[in-house]
Amino acid sequence: MPENALLRWTLDAKRALQQAEQLSSHANNLVSHSVASLDRAETYVPKCVFLRDAIKSQLTLLDRLGGGCYGVEEHARRDFEVAGIVVSTR
Repeated sequence: MPENALLRWTLDAKRALQQAEQLSSHANNLVSHSVASLDRAETYVPKCVFLRDAIKSQLTLLDRLGGGCYGVEEHARRDFEVAGIVVSTR
């Protein structure tokens, strides 16, 4: 270890700067990866909205079709009952 206080201070400062450079480089990588992730996320939002709207429309259509099927079944059941035909339920 050097005896000269100025030399010791200089070596300590150099080590501290090297550590700061490593930390700064790591922080820069984290920021770069975060920016890239945010850019990718921005492209997913419109796709998710489109899928949500498409699925919502399909569910609405299925609900309407289901309601129509139940209506036809009920109408047919009443017609059979009026005709005196016994309809078994499952």
